[in-house]
Amino acid sequence: MGIVEKFMTMEYGPAPEDPREALAWLDGHGRRFGHFIHGAWQAPAAGSYFETTDPSTGEKLATVAQGSAADVDSAVKAARAALPAWQSFTSHVRARYLYALARQVQNIRAGSRFSKHWITASRFVKAATSIFRW
Repeated sequence: MGIVEKFMTMEYGPAPEDPREALAWLDGHGRRFGHFIHGAWQAPAAGSYFETTDPSTGEKLATVAQGSAADVDSAVKAARAALPAWQSFTSHVRARYLYALARQVQNIRAGSRFSKHWITASRFVKAATSIFRW
């Protein structure tokens, strides 16, 4: 359907602040998250989790892994192992990966009323782009 047809029928997609897409994504992941280390979701080493809530309603959104020193060590070890492959990419390829990551964070944040949780992610992307200088 083209723009003119959409205008004539007034059929629009969900509003950016509509939480349905974000909630469906959370539901699709069982609303329980570990740490993403070495390309896979990992349970926290200490087995600790905490609940995160929707700041606008106070309702539980998900259960999230609580990191420990062992989790940090595991993530750093995985990052060090991945570094040679990352360094072998040209600056253009690295920039494309970081840009794609930033766009995903922006898309999630734009479609979510849970913006305080995405602020940390966007800060990570900014930090990553300053760390991985070409």
